[in-house]
Amino acid sequence: MKNLAYLILMVLFVAVACDDEDFTPPQNFLDSPSFIATASTDSADGGDVVTIDVRVSDAPAGVDSIAVSTTNSLGDVTINSGSIIGQTEGDFDVVVELPLIYEGPFAITVEVYDDQFNVRENEPARKSFTQTLTVELDYKFAAPSFTVDLEDDQLSAGDSTDITITINDVPGGGIERVTASAGGGTVNLDQASIDAVLGESSGVVTGKYIANADPTETGEVDVTVTIGDVTQQRSASASASVLVICASEGNIAGTYSSYASGSIGNGTEYEAISTVITITQINEGQYMVNDLSFGVYPQIYADSPVSGTINVCGNKISDFNVVDGFGDPFTITGMTADPDVINGVIKIEWSNTFGDNGTVELELQ
Repeated sequence: MKNLAYLILMVLFVAVACDDEDFTPPQNFLDSPSFIATASTDSADGGDVVTIDVRVSDAPAGVDSIAVSTTNSLGDVTINSGSIIGQTEGDFDVVVELPLIYEGPFAITVEVYDDQFNVRENEPARKSFTQTLTVELDYKFAAPSFTVDLEDDQLSAGDSTDITITINDVPGGGIERVTASAGGGTVNLDQASIDAVLGESSGVVTGKYIANADPTETGEVDVTVTIGDVTQQRSASASASVLVICASEGNIAGTYSSYASGSIGNGTEYEAISTVITITQINEGQYMVNDLSFGVYPQIYADSPVSGTINVCGNKISDFNVVDGFGDPFTITGMTADPDVINGVIKIEWSNTFGDNGTVELELQ
């Protein structure tokens, strides 16, 4: 009786197991492919060809496919898979024609996939192995070579000067573009002269720089020209500078008695600091001042005076890139002496980013 009951249970178990259509035995997947890739070189120029030799040592499920990617998808890639597809081992190579328009580390990534299948999920279960090789890439041709010349090195506000761009050599397929800009004012290049050099390896482009008419927008201005080549899309830039000035109403050069009050960076106020200030003319609209702290640095900090340049446009005074020895920029505003007032004084207000400031009167000695 016991044997009969055991037999019935076994039959029921087998029947239930066989009736389960979703029953699938567990599946053991194979290892991913293994390979070693070597490049024919680790440095090259644009347009050169690099060959990647790949040795597949073990692909248990057989090689199914090969993929190759590059930096920014640049370059022309040829995969010579030969007879490796379907094999568990063997060799193949990848040939990459390197791009002309790139410079720097150039990555070439090789990925080998196998041919495994997931029976339980009824879908591919491919495994892959990846290796990346890097080639240091340089441009094949030199950058454009040219010079920028301005007819004048100094202009008054609103005036103009001629620009001459002498293009010596653009070996990368000739000139593709010529552009120019300035830190202030306007640059107008002659379009006919640009059209004449496009596609050529040398030539001359002309134009004109026009300084801002606003007398407050003065100082050193860089006129920058950029030229790009055709083949590499490689560009180079060169600059020339011009000093834009606004003339002062009169020459304020001389030796002055200075009287100043204000406060220093920690908030402490000072009164009636007196010193001697020397102003020297640089050009019609700029002057060198021997101490733009007007006595504060030597007398309060026991430090060196802050010499620097001021712009004087008409009767308005402003700073021109004044920075002290600690890297703190100065802001300076003021007015020259009224010519209709006898013994008139120059009035200046100054401050720096450290918090020092002052109100100053300068009396000509």
